[in-house]
Amino acid sequence: MTMAWGYQPKDYGSQRTAAVLGQDGAVEKINAIVEATRRDGAAAGWSALLDSHKIRGLGMSFGTKLLYYAGYTCHQKQRPLVLDERVRAALAIVAPGTVPARGWVRRDDYLRYLDLAETWAANPAWNQAPDVVEYALFSHGGEQK
Repeated sequence: MTMAWGYQPKDYGSQRTAAVLGQDGAVEKINAIVEATRRDGAAAGWSALLDSHKIRGLGMSFGTKLLYYAGYTCHQKQRPLVLDERVRAALAIVAPGTVPARGWVRRDDYLRYLDLAETWAANPAWNQAPDVVEYALFSHGGEQK
């Protein structure tokens, strides 16, 4: 579902999704990513997604959507959030250095972003959940294009 949602309204989403899911072991790897996220939190989910259970075609943008849906409500210390190009673009403006604006994002960069979202969300001026911060970044990042 995360891939179908992310590709909409483009017409190539179903083919790309089928290519990812059609790979040998993809379902088992997705299950392992989900389980790692639910059991051990965002850091473990990130490592599973982009290292130990990597699936060709399932990168950071769609992968962090999977992490979000898998583990946001699991009450881990760091709740997983989406980190896609729009969020990265907004972070480059409002919090430069949180994650690289381009290129490879390391696990520590992702965790720094999660900590920042938690901090901003807890600020009495916001008093929101971290995913509200992520959505605000996502909305702002779309204005940069």
